[in-house]
Amino acid sequence: MSEIIIWDYPISENVVFHRFGRRTSITFAQRRQGGEIDFSIFYSFFSKIFCKTKKDLYFCGDSSSHASHKNSAPGEDFEFLYVLSCFVMEYTKKPLSIEEQINKLKQRGLIISDENIAAKYLSNISYYRLRAYTIPFQDFDNQTKQHIFRENDIKFDDIVDLYSFDSRLRTLIFNVLGKIEVALRAKLIYEYCAETEDSHWFLDKTLYFNVDKYDFLIEKIDDDVKRSNEDFVSHYQTTYTFPELPPAWMTLETLSFGNISKMIANLDCKSKPLRRISTSLGLSNPFILENWIYSFSVLRNFCAHHSRLWNRRFHVELKMPYNTIYPFIDKNDLSYIHTNKLFAVLSCIQYIIKIINPEIDFKKSLIKNISKGGKLLNIKDMGFPHDWQTFSVWD
Repeated sequence: MSEIIIWDYPISENVVFHRFGRRTSITFAQRRQGGEIDFSIFYSFFSKIFCKTKKDLYFCGDSSSHASHKNSAPGEDFEFLYVLSCFVMEYTKKPLSIEEQINKLKQRGLIISDENIAAKYLSNISYYRLRAYTIPFQDFDNQTKQHIFRENDIKFDDIVDLYSFDSRLRTLIFNVLGKIEVALRAKLIYEYCAETEDSHWFLDKTLYFNVDKYDFLIEKIDDDVKRSNEDFVSHYQTTYTFPELPPAWMTLETLSFGNISKMIANLDCKSKPLRRISTSLGLSNPFILENWIYSFSVLRNFCAHHSRLWNRRFHVELKMPYNTIYPFIDKNDLSYIHTNKLFAVLSCIQYIIKIINPEIDFKKSLIKNISKGGKLLNIKDMGFPHDWQTFSVWD
């Protein structure tokens, strides 16, 4: 464990660093009024210095008047000494062999009937990835300093069943989101081309409400086009010299779902094309469309990178409207939907996919996958209400 001592002399705006081996002294200098210490300055400063270290920081401190000054009256300048100790935890765990991983799981209470099969799974999935599916069923034991399984009947096969369920779920969602993404591109291209009669409408600043975000978006669009190896992009670049970017029906086909989301977020929500697109997808408010598409893009990235969906809380909270054009979820039922859990976004996906491609039975595929989830699967962990199949959007 390394110790870093921070000394603060609030007199000027200079910051001085003093390093002594593994010990570092950082001197703040800033003039203060009155007798209160603004601790946000310290934490803001520390976050800028240490946020990239990915380490836990532990703070403790004390403050007093500077030795050369007495406490001043309220409103007067004074100088004080603030000492803050920051302890940085060093990671010391050693990598484990497959055999050691199996032994650790058994020591923690997981039943492994066939170690050869377990070894094959661990060599292809990895211990740490699988741990995301074991830790919710474990409690930390202070005596052994181990995460022990709460129940004594949990098997390695049960964990694999849960992992496999999540893997199939990602594939299912990824495929359905692909259909929504393609439909959204088509609608953006057609509606804005029809409204503007401009092949390169996406370059028109007047269509966006934030100029700064516009510049950033165009950079992202340019990056996606340059990364593309599509033949139609090569043909355009070798045939035409201006504009530098291909027309909308080419350019938008190269954009990532994330950049499509950024484009929708910055397009003027009062514009007729965006309102028509929103209405065609059953949403009367383009703000809701923006929120949903952003949520879809985040979920799509989780699927594409094989991240866990089961038992996850998403950082994007969905806006769940009760005034949709087609039946969605009753207003009373919306009150107990967890908008940061998977069920909420699945309901939005179901709503959209029923509009653009009614032949896809997303509900049937979802129920089939849930039925194969194994004994550890509790869909409540993903925000599913017990009566979710009776909701209008799922009926």
